[in-house]
Amino acid sequence: MSIQNVLDLPDTCARQRDLDEFEAGQQEELARFAAQKMRENRNLESELDRISAQFHARMESNMEEVVRFQEALRAWERWKQRETARLTASDQPYSR
Repeated sequence: MSIQNVLDLPDTCARQRDLDEFEAGQQEELARFAAQKMRENRNLESELDRISAQFHARMESNMEEVVRFQEALRAWERWKQRETARLTASDQPYSR
């Protein structure tokens, strides 16, 4: 029954009963609606956790790539230092 139909009833007792029934129906509908939204939120939270884990893995991979690049650069710098020392030593005139 719609709220307008309830308001159109002439009998006070019948109106009160119908108002109570309408309210009970609305409370049941609210409970179903709230339960549905809670299920949706749990599903969204699960999806968010899954996506978050994927992004954290990608971020970790990015940092590992940075470390590998840094290590490669440091290795090259050590090689350059040895090469520079070798070149400097070879440019020294022979002493007698």
